[in-house]
Amino acid sequence: TTLFEGNAKWRTDTANRLGKTSIKIPITGKWYAEMVMTETGGGSPIFGVSDIYNSDLGGGDPSIGYRTNGDVDHNDGSYSTDTGNTTWAADDIVAIAIDADAGTFKFYKNNVLTKTLTNYNTVFSGHDAFFAVQSNGGDGNTSFIINHGQDSSFAGAKTAQGNQDSNDI
Repeated sequence: TTLFEGNAKWRTDTANRLGKTSIKIPITGKWYAEMVMTETGGGSPIFGVSDIYNSDLGGGDPSIGYRTNGDVDHNDGSYSTDTGNTTWAADDIVAIAIDADAGTFKFYKNNVLTKTLTNYNTVFSGHDAFFAVQSNGGDGNTSFIINHGQDSSFAGAKTAQGNQDSNDI
């Protein structure tokens, strides 16, 4: 696994490799991250939130993840999968908006809401949660670029999105 561009770009040539960002998610407040997959080695890569000690995004306890095939896997002590959601692929911008106080996780594809999970206010209590990506199956040759608000052009891979916060940043 290789990290570069200030840990915003992540690439692996190994199947089922999990990578976590260097941004720890506090257990209160609202948090957002988005990513674009620039290369896929097959399988069903996944983007989500995981405890620092997990080795399986979506399957490890606790974790929540959105796969390219549209499945949303979540484990809050018991594992379940919601199927039939919108699929995504390379070059799509996939995002997660978390309202830790309300217990909601919202998933987006190209700025369109695709799935909302509710009643997750305590799922990461007592855990160190991080945004994470995982290559799943296939040959593993998968690359992701993650944006936590620092670069809406995804290190030049996309046209700058032009989004700003209330301080015009």
